[in-house]
Amino acid sequence: MSDDDRRRSGSQEFDEGWAEPGEEPGLWRRVTRDGIQRVSTRWMIVLCATVLVILTGVVLGNQARQDARTPQGMAVTDQPLADLGIEFSPIAADPTAVVAVTDSPAPGATSPAPVTPTSAAAKPSPAVSPSARPPSPKPSPAPPKVTFQAVGGYGCSTANTGYYAHDRDPGAGWGASDHGGWGSNGCSGTFDSMPMSGSDTVEDPTQYADWSFTVGSASRSCDLSTYVPVYGGDAKRAGGNPAQYRVGDGQGSSSKGTFTVDQPANGGRWISIKTYPVSGGKLWIRVLNRGIDWGAREGYRIGLAQFKVVCH
Repeated sequence: MSDDDRRRSGSQEFDEGWAEPGEEPGLWRRVTRDGIQRVSTRWMIVLCATVLVILTGVVLGNQARQDARTPQGMAVTDQPLADLGIEFSPIAADPTAVVAVTDSPAPGATSPAPVTPTSAAAKPSPAVSPSARPPSPKPSPAPPKVTFQAVGGYGCSTANTGYYAHDRDPGAGWGASDHGGWGSNGCSGTFDSMPMSGSDTVEDPTQYADWSFTVGSASRSCDLSTYVPVYGGDAKRAGGNPAQYRVGDGQGSSSKGTFTVDQPANGGRWISIKTYPVSGGKLWIRVLNRGIDWGAREGYRIGLAQFKVVCH
C-alpha cells in the first residue's frame, strides 16, 4: 500500500471512528483530530484566500468612510506643523506671563502686528493726583502807577520842569545850537553848550547847569534818562568824555548819587540812567564842568540838552 493510500485510509478510519452514529465524517473532524498539518494543500489555499478577501473588505470600508468625512476638493496630506500656518511662541521667562499664540498669515497676506507678551502681575500706573501737579504760575504784578512824567531842559516849555545855567557867558565859551537836541514833548530841538574846567577831577564852582522837576508828593521814586545832543559833524559842541552829573531832591540839597555819560559815543539818542528815590516832591540834576579842553581837545564843550523823568 502506497503512502497516499495509507493517508486516505487513516483519514477515513479517523472520520469513521470519531463520527457520531449516522453522521458523515467531515473536514473539521479530521482537522481537530489530526492537527492542521494533516490538512491538504487545497484546503489551506481556500482558507488563506478567504482571510485575504475579508481583510481587503475591511480596508476598503475604512477608506470609504474616510473619504466621506473629507470635504470635497480637500486633500488629506501629512503636512508638517510649520506648513499649517501655526506658530508657537517660546515659553516666557516669567511663569506668570501670558504667552500669545498667533496664526501665520497665508502667502501674500499682510502680517498682523506682533503681540507683545505682558506680565499678568503688571499693574497700571497710578493716576496723577491733582495735588501733585505743579502750581500755576502767579500772574505778573501790575506795573506801578505812574505819578509823574515829563521831558524838560534847554528849549522846553513843559510844565513843572525847569532849566538854569549859572554864570552863562557867551563870551566865555557858552553857546546855543539851533538843532541837534530833542524836538518833541514840548521841546524845540535846540541845545546849549558849556565850557570845560580843563581838569577831569576838578570843576569850576561858578560854571554849572541845573534841571529841576516838580514830581509831586505822591511820587516815591523816579526813572531818569537823558538825550545826548549831536550837531552835524561838530563833535566839540557835545564833547563831554565823560560829562559828570549829580542827583538830589532840590538845589542845595545833599546828593543822592552821581553818574557819567560819554557824549561822543552816544550822540543823537536817549540813555537810560537809573531809578532814584525822591522826597519832598522834587528832583534835581546838576552837570559839572569838569573836562579836558586843551591839546587835542582844544575847544571841546559839554552839551546841555534834555532829561526825561517818570515817577511812581
